[in-house]
Amino acid sequence: MMTTLENLQDGNLSSSVFDSPCPSVASDKQDVVIVVDEDESDIEIDEESTIHINEKYQQCAAKYLINKLDLHAEIIIVKPNLPVRVCRTAIPYTNLRDVQIITIDNPQTSKPEHVTKRQIYMNEPCSSTTIPIRSRVFHRATSLLGFVLELPCITTNNNRYLVLYDDFTACYHSYGELHLCLCQDFRRHLLNIDYKDLRDYYQQAFKNLNKSMQITYSLDSIIRVKKFGAQYHNVRVIEVDYSLLKTCFFERKSKKEIWIYCNSSIIERTQPIIELPIVTVSENPPTPTDETIEPCADLPRLRKRQNDDNNNNSNKKDRKKLRDRSNTKQPILSSNDDLSSATRHNIVTAYYTNVLFPKFRVLNTLPSTVHKCGRRCVISAEETFCPSKIRTNPFLLPFDCRWSIVDSKPRGYRTPCCRTLYSLDDIEQYLYRTQSKLSIKYFVDGVLTRFKPPIDDYEKKSILLEDLSNGQENVQVSVYNDIDNNKPDKFVYITKIRPIDNRIAAAYNDTNMTSCCDCTDNCNDRMKCACFRKTLSQAQVNHDSLVMEKEKNRYTQSYMLKTTGYQRKRLLNPISSGIYECNSKCACHREHCSNRLAQQGLFVHLQLFKDKSKGWGLRTLHDLPRGTFICQYIGELLTSDQGHERAQTMDDKYQTSLDLVRQVRYEISDEDMDADDDDDEPYVVDGSLYSNLGKYFNHSCDPNMFIQNIFIESHDLHFPNLALFTRTHVKAGQESCFYDLSQVFDYDRTILFDIYNII
Repeated sequence: MMTTLENLQDGNLSSSVFDSPCPSVASDKQDVVIVVDEDESDIEIDEESTIHINEKYQQCAAKYLINKLDLHAEIIIVKPNLPVRVCRTAIPYTNLRDVQIITIDNPQTSKPEHVTKRQIYMNEPCSSTTIPIRSRVFHRATSLLGFVLELPCITTNNNRYLVLYDDFTACYHSYGELHLCLCQDFRRHLLNIDYKDLRDYYQQAFKNLNKSMQITYSLDSIIRVKKFGAQYHNVRVIEVDYSLLKTCFFERKSKKEIWIYCNSSIIERTQPIIELPIVTVSENPPTPTDETIEPCADLPRLRKRQNDDNNNNSNKKDRKKLRDRSNTKQPILSSNDDLSSATRHNIVTAYYTNVLFPKFRVLNTLPSTVHKCGRRCVISAEETFCPSKIRTNPFLLPFDCRWSIVDSKPRGYRTPCCRTLYSLDDIEQYLYRTQSKLSIKYFVDGVLTRFKPPIDDYEKKSILLEDLSNGQENVQVSVYNDIDNNKPDKFVYITKIRPIDNRIAAAYNDTNMTSCCDCTDNCNDRMKCACFRKTLSQAQVNHDSLVMEKEKNRYTQSYMLKTTGYQRKRLLNPISSGIYECNSKCACHREHCSNRLAQQGLFVHLQLFKDKSKGWGLRTLHDLPRGTFICQYIGELLTSDQGHERAQTMDDKYQTSLDLVRQVRYEISDEDMDADDDDDEPYVVDGSLYSNLGKYFNHSCDPNMFIQNIFIESHDLHFPNLALFTRTHVKAGQESCFYDLSQVFDYDRTILFDIYNII
């Protein structure tokens, strides 16, 4: 492996010191790789081959060659839009230079899985040897990927690594905080970055690495930074740390603060540095009221966008025409022509073009007037809105209430009173201030979710039932069968757990252990919400892996509360100890509380359909973002013994264990000391005779859902609610499945169902 030092010389220097250079990009001069993507636009990677690295650095790089992996070696799998996993290698590798695919043991399926080397990182952080420049690294605490830009130096960075991340931020790290990627081919990683601006960002950073062009910024100076889309924003420099600037987007309501590299390409160089008076912002702002909102802050942004539109129109002839990949007429998108083709592909659909876009064009031209937002801003727009009966894609509901989309990245929403909001946090605060009937779960901030009505282009004669729930759900659940004439087995549709006898009902309805909160702000301040705090404390007691990782990195209690549990009514990662929703004892609003979701019932459109091989299954009729709540698993509540008796006369495939007493520790307070701890009898939910649509979800080795324990009215570990959430983005028409743990029975026929391995 020491012969790979030759790869560090001449034109191959930008390739990996851990991996052989990609053969398609080898060159004896300046390296230029041209790859034609789906939109027939060229991606050009232009790298300097004359970067000089001294002999000492080459020696350090050569010593740190990752040339082998032992059997069952622990590695980290990082895939887009999926949770980070720690797995083990299935076979040993003695020469990683010639390997691009790694075989791992998947603990969920107990079957081998093949993963590309560029998605695998060492589980042990690098702490003993110098990491070379351009190394691909993973920071586990923040789940960010990036490249090393500077090596530790006492004079330039106080002996720390400088890392540029994929979200355009930068950070200094000490030894032992970074995990190395098995693939260290810089070009290969760049070619797999879809976002052109990010590729240019990295290329520019490394191209200027050895040039003396560092710019000195003073505290409280104002610069312009390109963030939250293609436009530039005024930011204030609030802290300087060698080559890094801590900036505050003081014109945005969120006052977001980020660290950026001083020579970053996202900083506008044509603008002079100006000084503005310091504006003191409270670290703990009070709960917003009707008197605290100042819409006039949006006026400079609106004026700038109008100027940008005029500039874009004047240069319209010079623009390259994008290919329309949606097979629809391409509309003229206002204010941003730098959207990626992926963004256009998702936004521009036939429904968006013909129905939504003309409506948005009219609404977005309405003038914004200075006012204080309150209930009057939405009352007329929501006059006919009924959240209990949803007949269309729920993510289209805001548009029925005079909301519109502002074409930018991330998506911006324009309110009925003509304010423009660019983050879901701002939208959630607006809904609270205006007492809107809409919920934050109806809004999306990504570009993957397409705005289209539910699928209806199926044969009407194959619809067996218009609504499986007979009107008990907020949405209709149609039954479709174009395979044969069979109908689903008969059962009684219910939406709440049904105890089989009075004794079980008394135990299930006992709320002596149930705690509650006294919030009046929709539980927006999680530090004051007892239910949010209980979710976190239980995760800490039971050593939940994600929470333990945050504690290890010394995150504040406030940050851990903000990132644990529901985030804008979506659950991005499961919590092993369960989520404690607000309940009937709590003082918060039953509809708008940010910690009430599963109890509010089904709100997405699903269809029960017949499959040739699997039988009955459920599919979504419109796109679902990651973390979306689907439904609960509902049925009869039985003891384990009663479940065994019933299994003698009918199929037990719909029986699922609820008992978590042996798996989860419970933090007992003084008021719970008198609780009866002798009840160790396990319980099961049986969906054979009484159930909801949850009984029809199929199992899969490649699931797009996970199961999460939810505690609502009862905090007894015997009685969690089983809720299903999307673990990835789910496209319209795709079947919804969860991981196949089956229902494993021991020799005593005790039902075991470990839902915590469903990730």
